[in-house]
Amino acid sequence: MTAPVLAVEGVTVERQARSGSVRILRDLAFTVQPGETVALVGESGCGKSMTALAIMGLLPPRIRVAAGSIRLDGEDLARADARTLNRIRGDRISMIFQDPMTALNPVFTVGEQIAEVLRVHRGLSPANALARALDLLKAVDISDPAHRLRQYPHELSGGMRQRVMIAMAVACEPRLLIADEPTTALDVTVQAQVFELLRDLKRRLGMALILITHDMGAVAELADRAVVMYAGRAVEYAPVEELIRAPCHPYTQGLIGCIPDMESGDANAELTEIPGMVPDLAAIGPGCAFADRCGLADAACRAELPPVMERAPGHRVACWKA
Repeated sequence: MTAPVLAVEGVTVERQARSGSVRILRDLAFTVQPGETVALVGESGCGKSMTALAIMGLLPPRIRVAAGSIRLDGEDLARADARTLNRIRGDRISMIFQDPMTALNPVFTVGEQIAEVLRVHRGLSPANALARALDLLKAVDISDPAHRLRQYPHELSGGMRQRVMIAMAVACEPRLLIADEPTTALDVTVQAQVFELLRDLKRRLGMALILITHDMGAVAELADRAVVMYAGRAVEYAPVEELIRAPCHPYTQGLIGCIPDMESGDANAELTEIPGMVPDLAAIGPGCAFADRCGLADAACRAELPPVMERAPGHRVACWKA
């Protein structure tokens, strides 16, 4: 089997608080193969974006990787120093952040910001970097790219800003691209265009992709495998087709139940909902964190954390009732 581009093994991330440390991620483990798309899926607060920041080495102050390894082509990013991470980020691994308006620098033109990536990581001259930036804007299908190159972020629509972020992220043809909710605040038509663009770039560049989303529809459309996260822990891993067809964890079943059935033709069909909210990570008990929202939970579920068990080849779940 081909060696993975990324191997996350037993990663625990902790936040230091006055009352002690709080686990934000707990014993997280998954791999991403070359050319594969793996989705990290779950509600807000489940740890998806924190996983991305841990992989990128961009954790906020007082938050650290307390255990485990994050290996990019065998190199452990969790133990890498700042100089090594600066060399790798934007080159071998890149990230598209949730909000392109805050991720882009408002005082520099679009062209200057894309060119900077190429000057830093590829050593191109300012003129050559700007010419390559123009090519990248063409590659992400921005209209009138020569004009957009000279514009500032506030002069562009949300969809165009997101395309600029994608152009910056793929400028150095990374081995792995992380897309954190890449279509947040975009209308449905633009969302479809962004997804198609990511699919096309992945195919052309041969890169692997981690898609972070709460949208099971996007998972079904784009991903090969999915990691379902809840309260900082992965509760189910499976190929996407199998996950949609036969979800094992009650939380996964709830997420899939929230997807409208467009084929039924019943415009009045009710959607299911998951009661309650993601718990405070500092207040999670010894058992399953989903127990208080789960209709199947009993005393045993609240008393002991379920281990990750294999239900079928490549399909693992952490649930006593699976």
